[in-house]
Amino acid sequence: MTEHRLSVCIVLIMSLLFAYSCKKEASPLEKEEEEMVSDFTVNLSAISGDHQHGFAGHQLTDTLVIKVTPNNANDLAKYRLRVTAEHFFPQEGLRLVGEANDGQSNYYKYLWILPAEKTEHRITLKAYFNCDDGIYAIGGCTVLDSIVVAASAIPKWDTVYLHAHAGISDVHFFDNGEAYAVGPGVGVLYSPDSGYTWQSKSPIVDDNRDDIYGITFYDRTTGYLFVTNDYAYTTHDGGQTFTFEDWTPPIGGHLSTKGYGFLDRNTLLAVGINGKLSKTTDGGKNWQQYAGLDLIHSFYCITCIPPATCYVGGEAGVLLKTTNEGTTWHVQESPMNNMWYVGHAVSEQTVYFGGQQGGITRTRDGGNTWTKLSTGLFYDIVALRFFGTDHGYAISAIGEIIETRDGGNTWKTILIGNYGMNQVTGAHFLDEHTVFAYGGGVLVRYDLKTLTTDSNQ
Repeated sequence: MTEHRLSVCIVLIMSLLFAYSCKKEASPLEKEEEEMVSDFTVNLSAISGDHQHGFAGHQLTDTLVIKVTPNNANDLAKYRLRVTAEHFFPQEGLRLVGEANDGQSNYYKYLWILPAEKTEHRITLKAYFNCDDGIYAIGGCTVLDSIVVAASAIPKWDTVYLHAHAGISDVHFFDNGEAYAVGPGVGVLYSPDSGYTWQSKSPIVDDNRDDIYGITFYDRTTGYLFVTNDYAYTTHDGGQTFTFEDWTPPIGGHLSTKGYGFLDRNTLLAVGINGKLSKTTDGGKNWQQYAGLDLIHSFYCITCIPPATCYVGGEAGVLLKTTNEGTTWHVQESPMNNMWYVGHAVSEQTVYFGGQQGGITRTRDGGNTWTKLSTGLFYDIVALRFFGTDHGYAISAIGEIIETRDGGNTWKTILIGNYGMNQVTGAHFLDEHTVFAYGGGVLVRYDLKTLTTDSNQ
């Protein structure tokens, strides 16, 4: 019995020795490969497209490119990115449009559409290994690394006044920060703080009427409110009160006068429908219509450079000039057939007109020649202003803002249309940094300092 037990023990010992002798020691290379297979660490970096500025609800200019670099470059195809973000609609956020690798890293290319109602958008991208949709859905995937990318939205037009049942048709701002806005049904609005806040100023007209369509001032004290049938009320106290002082309509007919230009306190030129040009030298009591032109085209705007020079724009590209206070007018040769709605004179020699379908024309030689300028806009120009000889802005009927820094030779869209304002009938530039626009019952403000010429388009 003892001998049998001894024999069994000897056999077991020999078997163990044999098995141990047969085990092959792993080579250093095999050990390194084994360690590499278990190394899933990865690094994420944004190659382009992070920290952009763009328009809310629109695609950013640059694509977002994320680089995924694992410490172990084997099985690159098994590494993938997944996107997580704050809630956004399906048409917003990132959309993968391309993948590539260079043998060491994977590259993921995304289009990025900002949410329509957010000022900031942050998105987290996470890297996984061998994580298919099924495993991910049940939470079976491990995050290897993550990166947060961010973009901000360019501000929209800021609404400073809203009237649901009436419209704003004109505004006027003084250098001291006071301002007026008027419109039929609105009456007169007053702002003491450069347009940041508005309050009703009615009744400031002596018979408490609110059928007011326009307002203009010669200086800080003298100005006019225009009402039905182009009658006007006069102020001599900066708009505190307006009274009727024997004003005669310059053209005749409701809203037939389209623009006024001051040459001095009592001398105004008026332009209007059917080729009518009128002049008063007694503050509007009497008007003389000019009969020296055989034109039936309506005129829509006038810009004057006291003491004697004015330019007029109208239908079918018509441009006129006077150098003698409107005693005589001369037709200019226009390069375009657009209707001209707004004009701005930088000097007697340099003048701009803007109007139909984004058209702008310019003269630099006092009207001897006019140049067609390309703006890239389709909608009508409703405001135009230059600050110096080179820097200027224009605004379209859907609220687009374009900017030039070379005197109009080139223009760049710095604010898209329908972006907080979609119906603009007029605008006023308070200064080089602030503009107000109006249309319907809405008055909006924009801080141009937030827009730069490298903004996304």
